[in-house]
Amino acid sequence: MRAASESGSSGMRVGLKRRELLRHILGDDPEPFELSASYAAGLAEWLHRGPLDQAWAVKGQVTGPVSLGLQISDQKGRPSLYDDIARDVLIKNVLRQAQWQETRLAHARSPDNHLNR
Repeated sequence: MRAASESGSSGMRVGLKRRELLRHILGDDPEPFELSASYAAGLAEWLHRGPLDQAWAVKGQVTGPVSLGLQISDQKGRPSLYDDIARDVLIKNVLRQAQWQETRLAHARSPDNHLNR
């Protein structure tokens, strides 16, 4: 998320206070879940180039909650996928990242592109 300076393995920036994180997780705004250019370099380049005039389809990509949940562990080394609360947060994080990408890719289409019809 934007509130901190470095990205974690999920692309989401770490270092938020718990209340702020919870507010974002429970909210419906995907903007705080923006994927950093260092995490999603290919996507950042596509978005930087401007309208995707020649594209007849585009595809976003996120790390799924199972893969992510097996990569992120608690203090005891137990994968967060096995913690009910952490798993719920991971699922919502992945959802918001996908929503953020969908919004960005939709805006990257040219207004006269046949995908907009």
